[in-house]
Amino acid sequence: MNNPSSVPNLPGIPKLITQEMIPNGEIKPRHLAAETSMAAGDTYYVGSDGIFHRLPSGDQGQLLTIADSLPSWQTGLTLISRTENINALSLGTTTLYTVPSGKSLVVTAVVPRSTTLTGPNTQATASLGANATSYNDFYAANTFLFDAAPEAFTISPINYVYPIYSAGKVFSLKITVASTSTTELWAIDVFGYLL
Repeated sequence: MNNPSSVPNLPGIPKLITQEMIPNGEIKPRHLAAETSMAAGDTYYVGSDGIFHRLPSGDQGQLLTIADSLPSWQTGLTLISRTENINALSLGTTTLYTVPSGKSLVVTAVVPRSTTLTGPNTQATASLGANATSYNDFYAANTFLFDAAPEAFTISPINYVYPIYSAGKVFSLKITVASTSTTELWAIDVFGYLL
């Protein structure tokens, strides 16, 4: 590839420069010229059409993800679902979100909130996830203790490894030890993004 005219023109990409084109075989930043459409942080990828495409830099807090085999920027904390009026005095399982067909869900955080609390506050035990046996595949301290209403806290995934749930999976809250307050209602916000 010593002849620059033999290097193909690729849409949005400057001509490739080989070491043979540079005196002393040393490529330095000054030898690489960006096209006017390029900006700091841009990423290039090969699309399904076999052509290079430019993905402009994302915004602060966005995550680079893959959707339909192509890279895209997604907001890290998007409210996926809000479930209200969960009675903490009752044992049982509450569906928080069902992953739609053809999608996968990445859960980045869960925020339980007390919306109503009367009587002596006591702790309830609950777990989160899509495992129909334990529902404990998303980290929770398993103890939900609210001192007042409104009050909230954030639950992060185990070791900050974000679980991915496939189409049809049901992300749920399972209360295994009920609160003994006089009245206690929760709302659960699930944050993440769909692939």
